[in-house]
Amino acid sequence: MNAIMMTIGLPDVLIPIVTLILGICLAAIVIQIISRAKAKTFEQDLQRQIEGAKREAENIIRSAQIDAAAETIKKKEQLATESNQIRTELREAEMR
Repeated sequence: MNAIMMTIGLPDVLIPIVTLILGICLAAIVIQIISRAKAKTFEQDLQRQIEGAKREAENIIRSAQIDAAAETIKKKEQLATESNQIRTELREAEMR
């Protein structure tokens, strides 16, 4: 038994253990880097979606404002037309 222990020296056992530990540490570092890259990409995608939604909301608001302004102009024109018609009718009634 001592002969076997003598042939397997401490460096022969220690090198694989240290290599295994270094491999585990390296794998943990690589996993951490990949996780950060994925999180950053995900965050950038979310930011792009938020910006797109803001632009779309602004366009909807702008469109609604334009529609409201057009409706206001239309109502004013209708009111002016009705007013002119009533004035004309009043003048005609006064002339009779």
